[in-house]
Amino acid sequence: MSEHAAGSLQGIERLASLLEDPKAAEALARLLETAVKLEESGLLDLVEALADEKVIRSLSELLLTPGSLRLLDNLDKLLDIAGTAAEALSQPAEPVGLSGLLRALGDPEVQRGLGKLVGLLRALGRA
Repeated sequence: MSEHAAGSLQGIERLASLLEDPKAAEALARLLETAVKLEESGLLDLVEALADEKVIRSLSELLLTPGSLRLLDNLDKLLDIAGTAAEALSQPAEPVGLSGLLRALGDPEVQRGLGKLVGLLRALGRA
C-alpha cells in the first residue's frame, strides 16, 4: 500500500471513530447543512474571500484601532447609558418652565447629568 493510500485510510478511520460520537455526528451534519445553505445563497464565496490571510490582516488593521478598542472597552458603559436613556424617555415627561429648570439645577443628579453632557459636548467640539 502506498504512503498516500495509508494516510488516506488513517484519515477515514479517524473520521469514522469521531462520527461514533452522536454529538460529533450532529455537529458535522449541521456544518455540512450550513455549508450547503451558504453555497446556495452565494455567500460561501464571500466566506472564502474573508478567510483569506490578506483580508483578515486588512480587516484587523481597520477594526483594531485605538478608538475602536476604547469603544469595545467601554461598550458595557455605553449600553448601560443607552438603557437608562431609553427608560427615561419611555416615561411621560411633565412640562418644565424656567422656574422648574432653575429648581432642577439644584438637584445633584441633574448637575451630574449636565456635567456629563457638557463633557460630551466638549469632546465633540474637539473631534
